[in-house]
Amino acid sequence: MWLTSIELSQRERRMTFDTDMTHRFLTLASNSSTYLWASPRPGKLIVQSESALNMNTIKRVSTSVFAAPRKTNYQKHEKLTFAAILNPVKRTFQPEQRGKLTPLSQDEIPDWFVRKIGSAAKVNHVDVQIMSPAKGNRPDGTRMIHTRTAFTGTMTVNDPKALSHLLTHGVGRAKRFGCGLLLTEVLK
Repeated sequence: MWLTSIELSQRERRMTFDTDMTHRFLTLASNSSTYLWASPRPGKLIVQSESALNMNTIKRVSTSVFAAPRKTNYQKHEKLTFAAILNPVKRTFQPEQRGKLTPLSQDEIPDWFVRKIGSAAKVNHVDVQIMSPAKGNRPDGTRMIHTRTAFTGTMTVNDPKALSHLLTHGVGRAKRFGCGLLLTEVLK
């Protein structure tokens, strides 16, 4: 597993304002559709991929790139700091309909995060910051909007295998559109 930090050139920063454009670019750069990404601020991409990204593709649009192997296996009881950009939503059901995804209220978001982490870790502390929505255009031209929330805090590993699954496969919905990447580091 690789983690790559990309600082986009001034000309290419517009990419972070269109999640579908970013997705198409990263699919080309990774030669795969199996990756997670986040844009913590305009012009910055953090990408997790199974193998190293194609640096020739990345360098054409960036001013700096840093890539390194990513740790996804931790020991039980290890204390970690975490950061994530996620899409906290719930499905509201109506009779005889599939239901609509709606953003959670700010009060519901911390509990939603704890549920998503599940038995993988005990969330000791979580800070929540509502971000601007992620927007993009589908190939058919319809507009997509995904709510985004930044999560930071600390956790203690309960189930290393379950945590490894979350780190590898992401958390929640809208992974294709820049949500779901969970970053961790051993607390010092």
